[in-house]
Amino acid sequence: MEEGMKKWIFLLCALFFLVGGLSAQQATGDIYGSVVLPDGSAIPGVAVTLTADVLGTQTTVTSGEGNFRFLRLLPGNYELKFELEGFKTVIRKGIRLYAGKNATLTIPMETTTIKEEIVVTGKANVVDTRRTSVGMNVTKEALQSLPSARNPWTVISMAPGVMNDAADVGGSESGQQSHPTAGGSSYGDTEWSVDGIDTSSLATVGTATSYLDVNNFEELQVTTGATDITAQTGGVQINFVSKRGGNRIGGDFHLYVEDGAWEMKQDAPDPAPISNYVTPGINRLYQYGASLGGPIKKDKLWWFGAYSIQDIHARSMNSEEAAILLNHGYTKLNAQFGNTSAEFHLSFDNKLYSGRPRYTQAEQTSESLRDQSGPNYYWFGSLQQILGNLMLNAKIGFVNNAYILDPRGSDRDPISGHEVGNERVRYSSRNLIRASGSDTNWMTDTTQMDAQLEGNLFVENLLGGDHELRFGVEYNNANNVSETLIPNQRTLYIKWYGDFSSSYGLWLTPDNKIDLFFKRISGYISDTATFKRLTLNLGLRYDLQAARINKTELPGYTWVDKIDPASNGLQFFPEWLGPLTIQEYNVPSLKTFSPRFSMSYDFTGDGKNVLKFSAARYGSRVGMDIAYPHMPYREIDVYWYDDGDGIPTYKELDSYYGFNYAYANYCTNIDYSTGRINARYDDNYSSPLLDELTLSFEKELAEDLAVSITGFLKKQHNLRREIGIMDAAGTPETKANWYKAGTETVNGKSIEYWNRYQVPVGAYFTNYKKNYNRYMALQFGLTKKFSDKWMADAS
Repeated sequence: MEEGMKKWIFLLCALFFLVGGLSAQQATGDIYGSVVLPDGSAIPGVAVTLTADVLGTQTTVTSGEGNFRFLRLLPGNYELKFELEGFKTVIRKGIRLYAGKNATLTIPMETTTIKEEIVVTGKANVVDTRRTSVGMNVTKEALQSLPSARNPWTVISMAPGVMNDAADVGGSESGQQSHPTAGGSSYGDTEWSVDGIDTSSLATVGTATSYLDVNNFEELQVTTGATDITAQTGGVQINFVSKRGGNRIGGDFHLYVEDGAWEMKQDAPDPAPISNYVTPGINRLYQYGASLGGPIKKDKLWWFGAYSIQDIHARSMNSEEAAILLNHGYTKLNAQFGNTSAEFHLSFDNKLYSGRPRYTQAEQTSESLRDQSGPNYYWFGSLQQILGNLMLNAKIGFVNNAYILDPRGSDRDPISGHEVGNERVRYSSRNLIRASGSDTNWMTDTTQMDAQLEGNLFVENLLGGDHELRFGVEYNNANNVSETLIPNQRTLYIKWYGDFSSSYGLWLTPDNKIDLFFKRISGYISDTATFKRLTLNLGLRYDLQAARINKTELPGYTWVDKIDPASNGLQFFPEWLGPLTIQEYNVPSLKTFSPRFSMSYDFTGDGKNVLKFSAARYGSRVGMDIAYPHMPYREIDVYWYDDGDGIPTYKELDSYYGFNYAYANYCTNIDYSTGRINARYDDNYSSPLLDELTLSFEKELAEDLAVSITGFLKKQHNLRREIGIMDAAGTPETKANWYKAGTETVNGKSIEYWNRYQVPVGAYFTNYKKNYNRYMALQFGLTKKFSDKWMADAS
């Protein structure tokens, strides 16, 4: 079946040179319609006027086929007025638009000899007859009213089929990122956008670059399947739609309060392993903020601003408190002059996290925690121009994402540049406490840019149908510089917590730094063709991803001896731990062609019974992950025999008796002439792929109520495979290098474990030819749009 699907998608790609679909991550919606006589024949030349509080008046005239359209409209309520000499004027009120959704209208007009006006109040069809994407729009009514934790990851999980790797109970995960996935996709393929501009992290793929406050946004758009041509991946697509000013001054204020005294008390079913452990939860959580906007010049220029604070104090199992303060705000200007519109958006957020653990707070002592700080800035501008049947839209956005994890037990020496202070101590995983002392000082600074240029061309009555041709190009890049400093350039490994006589060894680690560049160049072309009740979307997308390792100088290792000054500053293993130069290197690029096809058929012609089908191929977003396998991490483990005080001295090392290292495999895989790890690629190595089929039927039960059933079949294939390199000639590792080392009892069952005879000196990357992941699902859904003071989504 999978081979048949592959051949069928390829055949569609070969048959059609035009491609289809509308933006999966648009912050806007579209209104399409036609004006007809009572007998169904088209009425050309009708003047159509669109009004709303969130934009100036827009006008158009119906075409020779009686069609009209208004594109890139913000979520909100709209009103349309239809006028033509000799006809009754029709006013259509109550049209509600959602991000990434269409409203399709048929407007009947009657002839008259007198001036007469008809007012019709009615909603657009709840079933979108043009789009096949699967997902959910979380509206501001839901964001403001639903009694759930109020962080983005919890709100995202409201969408059918979305799962997070962390459960947020009562806000216990507020201020923490998690990894959302939907059936058949990987969390690394999750894409984040603000107002349609890609803000996904390219340094840590699948994550967001900012901690956004959902209370500051108009709507949250989540897409989980049948993602169209503008999306690179088949992962969860998340788009935050910001608020904007209108012709009236308005705003809001929000305040949400949670206190530990209001918690339901529940004893654990089993006694805690340590007597002073408590039930984790929230000591207090305050979320508050305000927004305000209005006109600078009515119908022409508007302003808006929002700012909020999230003050979170979470309680861990060992009674330690994690204090997180999140600040988020943005300001924006919108302008509209005739057929030209523009927007400028500036956003800021900062996360102050006092007591961030590496494991969990219950597994660490308080001095081994770190404090996080670092502001993020994001701005973008857009310009849109309508030229007859052609619409052009240009966007550019910049993100600066920088933060520091500052250890409590040590500081950076301003002269040497090294981290000095308390020792970094790790204990065997058999201990309840796994870390004490200080921890790593980690700093990162990433700047990203996303530039898009796209166009829409409308051609009517071509090959028997009406066509919306869409084309676009996108350029996405990022620079990342990160530093990792371990206190005193070493880690103490102890078998038992609190017993330094059980010391096992020292991990000697010089300071490390990475300097990377990544770029993605994408292009697509599309056709959405409508033949009365049938809509076809045909698509093809191209993505090129490439990374560069910039030249970087790494310092060598020097011994820190707090007791014996004569030994202080000694250099150990200079051939491995001495100064190292990482030479500039262009990582092999990845190229992906992604065909897409979708269709919808309106059985009854009134938008109330619609069958939808989609077939798509997606590539994967690799970001800087493609360069990380080349980056060196240098560590040599040596034996250490402590006298019980927990302070390493030169005389306590095995070096005093001949200096035999225990483990040096982190260094033996480095090519010291290039400064990079020995990594090679198959000549045909390419991005992992996701193929997807969806089939759904949607039925409108009332003007604001619909049910649906959707079937999914997804296949992840062409997966990455890493094989060891055994020598300088690049000989790949085989199964003969592995031997059965013994057995371990796991949950009462004896399990074999295996070891290598020889440790590889590098890695070879290729693709699995036969291995794949397959996902199948059947999803039932019910949607009740907000009206009569209530709404509902169920699946």
